[in-house]
Amino acid sequence: MWLAARELGPAAIGGLVGLVALCRVVAPPAFGWAVDRHPALQRWGVAALAAVAALAAAGWAFASGVGTLAVLVFAFGLGWAAILPVADRLAFALHENGTADYGRLRVWGSLGFIAASLGGGIVLGGRASLLPWLVAIAVGACAWAARRFPDGRARLPRAARGALWPLMLGAFLMQASHGAYYGFFSLRLAEAGWSSGAIGAWWVLGVAAEVALMAAWGARVQRAPARAVFTACFLIAAVRWLGIGVDVRAGALVVWQLMHAATFAAFHLAGVAAVQRLGGAGAAAAQGWYAAMGFGLGGSLGVWAAGWIAEAASVQAAFFAAIAPALLGAALSAIVRLR
Repeated sequence: MWLAARELGPAAIGGLVGLVALCRVVAPPAFGWAVDRHPALQRWGVAALAAVAALAAAGWAFASGVGTLAVLVFAFGLGWAAILPVADRLAFALHENGTADYGRLRVWGSLGFIAASLGGGIVLGGRASLLPWLVAIAVGACAWAARRFPDGRARLPRAARGALWPLMLGAFLMQASHGAYYGFFSLRLAEAGWSSGAIGAWWVLGVAAEVALMAAWGARVQRAPARAVFTACFLIAAVRWLGIGVDVRAGALVVWQLMHAATFAAFHLAGVAAVQRLGGAGAAAAQGWYAAMGFGLGGSLGVWAAGWIAEAASVQAAFFAAIAPALLGAALSAIVRLR
């Protein structure tokens, strides 16, 4: 909406959003690799990247052309995308040494999403010009907090690398199947007659289910066999996409959105835990690759494919197509042995 308010066309908006998606593929594994080899980067590297992202976001307010805005968006995307898997790795390390519970730490990210979804619309309203400054303040706070991060550790053992690829493929398939949801869930509900306020509430219900699972059962999910959790989550995702494609009345939507606790929260907890175990001392690079394959490549291709199907057929068809990667993921999870 902020980009549209600057009178940018669909092609320009798509290109700028695509730059952020590209950053999510490239930045996480690159910075994770650097952290494993230069441990001090876990603290000062994250602080520096967050500071760069904050400055880039503030610069959006002054950008006079698409080219300048593209450079600033790319700089923001690199900084923002690079620090997320390192923060995940650190949070799980705190979980492993008994300092904190990973699931309950991760809840704060979900609560932040809810606050941004509900509060952002209220605060911005007709004042979209505030967006760059709000983003800059939020990311700048991350830079300040990173000063207290502990240092990282050494490199990823060679023996673990091959075992990580089934997890990477699983992350890719799950996020690819979410493409229709992240890209077209709002449109699916709008076509069914739901108001914008109600659509926002349905999004919040999904995130609330995610928060509840992470807070109450996060530790149990992390201890459970990853193979079993992945298989169950993929099957639940297939049912969820079929359901959204068929029925978006209130009673059905409650069920579909509560399933977000499995398709996102449980899957993410099990995946991060498995990557941490297999990554060992090189978990920063491992988490970076996991994020790149899932949220970066899988998410980007999933949204692109869903958009193509929605335009060629219908939004409902995009949800039906999302069942395929979910079922493929379930089959692979049931067959492939994860340590």
